[in-house]
Amino acid sequence: MIKKISSQLLTKTVLTFITTVTILAWPVLSFAVEAKPFVPTDPILPLSEVKEGMDAEIRTVLQGTKISRFSATLLGVVPRKTSPKNLILIRVDDPYVRANGGIAAGMSGSPVYVKGKLVGAIGYGWQFSDNNLGLVTPIEEMVKAFNWPDRIPPFGVSVKIPKEPVSADIKPEAKEKKKDDLKEEEPVSEDIKEKPDPCDFAIEGITSAEVTSADQCPEEDNGKEEEPDDDEGQDETGKISEDAVSDDIKTGPTSADIAKLYDAELVPLGMPILVDGISGRVTEEMKKRLGLPLIPLGGASSDGNAVKLKAKPEPGSAIGASLAWGDIEIGGIGTLTAISKDGRFIGFGHPMAGQGAVSYPLTEATILRVIPGMESSFKLGYQGPIVGIITQDRPEAIAGYVGRLAPAISYRVKFNDVDSKRETVKRFQTAADSFSGPVIGSMGMLGIIDDLWARRGEGTAILKYRFYGGNLPNGWERRNIFFSDTDLIGSLLTEFDNLSEIFSLNQFQEIRPLGVELDVEVTRDARVVFIEKLEIAEKKDA
Repeated sequence: MIKKISSQLLTKTVLTFITTVTILAWPVLSFAVEAKPFVPTDPILPLSEVKEGMDAEIRTVLQGTKISRFSATLLGVVPRKTSPKNLILIRVDDPYVRANGGIAAGMSGSPVYVKGKLVGAIGYGWQFSDNNLGLVTPIEEMVKAFNWPDRIPPFGVSVKIPKEPVSADIKPEAKEKKKDDLKEEEPVSEDIKEKPDPCDFAIEGITSAEVTSADQCPEEDNGKEEEPDDDEGQDETGKISEDAVSDDIKTGPTSADIAKLYDAELVPLGMPILVDGISGRVTEEMKKRLGLPLIPLGGASSDGNAVKLKAKPEPGSAIGASLAWGDIEIGGIGTLTAISKDGRFIGFGHPMAGQGAVSYPLTEATILRVIPGMESSFKLGYQGPIVGIITQDRPEAIAGYVGRLAPAISYRVKFNDVDSKRETVKRFQTAADSFSGPVIGSMGMLGIIDDLWARRGEGTAILKYRFYGGNLPNGWERRNIFFSDTDLIGSLLTEFDNLSEIFSLNQFQEIRPLGVELDVEVTRDARVVFIEKLEIAEKKDA
């Protein structure tokens, strides 16, 4: 446990920073994209046509990146009152899969087909149970993730706050001027008005992966998306069925019994969120703050920072969702369920963090092995290049776009160990989320320091921050010094807590894009000053 130690110098400096500078606001504007029905490229088998005993096929990656296919049987439908509204009980029949862990965490999102028609995706299972049994989230439930509008923080520089009040209620003399301006102003046609370019980068090096190629900005085709083929991926009526479960399944006693006994104990089959590049104890602290199952175990390949926006993942491909990438990696692995003709995707069959409208990078993933376990089996793997953006994290599925980038915040840590004369530079980026982003960023910097110093105990740290970005051309710097005779890294926790709060709670001026640079110098020596005597000189009037 990291012990918190207060700092009067820190408090005074932070209060001064908030009241006088008031510049580091978080992005509050976003592109609100109108919800559009998701139509998979594969044909659909409606839930109303699902029958007990149907032979099924599951597609997923068991090793490497190759998609494997194995047999299963549909056993019935479990009606529920919460989302997803219905789940399909399934049993794995393939001898190899049964002998090697059965349905495993990380298989979530693996598409399930009956005679070539998509039924849904593996989403849930039970702990300390038969790993050959699982629950499928129906495709009708998963597509509901696109019923919500996207909120993607825009690229480019944020709008500046006016230096003078413009409201007539605030500045009375502005009222007459406003009237005169209205008389002289001529209406401008909507098709003439100049619109901001979402791909306009004013600050170099603060994109989601520091991309410099032409793929850096997603292709929008002048704002128009390709219309999906109305004849493909639908049933005979031309729509994905919204009907309830058919009577012969709904009234079956097996489904009712399962719903009563196990509904409250269902667990999503997603992999735990893997963390790499920061110390174990800071990972534990971040776990408490984010409320996510973080595990410090490696999570990315050497090319994990690469970008492949022209990649074409298929249903059954292993995919990852990143919260941080670069010299630290935080993310989870699952499976892609379906793709639409307009480049959208759905996957996982359950939420990742349940945060609603998000903007996480979508990555490729590689699976090493399926690790059998008594509690539950899981896929061991790592994330690869960025291939798109996740925009929805809903109870039924994650969803987003292939071939687009997610906005991000950049961090750079320059670590100098005075005692060993060793200097190291680390860089990483986080998702541009108003609350989880700053927590991951501040804890990530602290975790890098803790990992690089590789010791606990007394010492002195000298910190120098620089914040830079749009509307902050000269940047803003902050310096502080800390000493602890018990746990230096623990004493820094309060400092990084305050930085996180400044990012997420400031409501004054938005800085976008935003970058943070930290220079830290550490030593075991006690660099302290003792004040033995303090005199206040009496001031005399001249």
